[in-house]
Amino acid sequence: VGSRSIADKDAAWTKMMVEKNISAGFGIVSGGAKGIDSISMDHALGLGGKVIAYLPDNIKTKITDKDYRRMIINKQLLLLSHVSPLAKKAKNTFVAAAMERNKFIYAQSSATAVVRSDLEKGGTWAGATEALKHKWSYVFVWDNKNYPGNQRLIELGAYPLDDNGKKAAGAATGTIADSATDNQNKTGSKQISIFDLTDQE
Repeated sequence: VGSRSIADKDAAWTKMMVEKNISAGFGIVSGGAKGIDSISMDHALGLGGKVIAYLPDNIKTKITDKDYRRMIINKQLLLLSHVSPLAKKAKNTFVAAAMERNKFIYAQSSATAVVRSDLEKGGTWAGATEALKHKWSYVFVWDNKNYPGNQRLIELGAYPLDDNGKKAAGAATGTIADSATDNQNKTGSKQISIFDLTDQE
C-alpha cells in the first residue's frame, strides 16, 4: 500500500517487494488505486501471480478491461468492492469508501508493506494506524529516512524494512513472507483460498 503520488524509487521498491512475495508463493492484496496499489497489482499479474483487489468504486470499469477480464477468467485476479456498481460517484463518498476498504486489505493479508505514507493524513496513514491498533496483520514499512510518515509508523510499532526488503535485526524473521509463514506455523492456521471454493468446508 502507499501514496498515489510517488517517485521512481517508490515504484522500484514496490516491484522488488512484489517479486519477493510472488517468488515465495504468496499473492498480492491491493486497493487497485493509482500509484503504489496499481503498480503492485499489475506487476504481480505480469509475473503470473495472483491478486485480490478491493476497489472503492469503478468495479464495472475494471471488469470491462480486456486484460483484467482475461486475468479473472484465468483465476489470477479477484475484484471485490463493498460499494454497489450502480452507486453514483461523488468526491465525499469516494473518500469514505476508500477509507472503509482499507480494512479489507489489511484483514485479508498475512502481512502488509507500506511503501510511502504521508504523516498523520491520507488513506495510507489511516489504514496503517488502524491496522496497527487492531492487529489485523503484520504491518511493515519501508525505513526511508526521507519519509516522515514512514518513520512515525515505525515509532508506532510497524516493522521497518531496509532498501532490500529485509527487516531490521531483532524484528522477528527475515522477510514479510517469512513472517506470514511463521505465523501460520505457530497458529497451525492456513488462510482459506477465495479463488477455490472447494477449500472451504
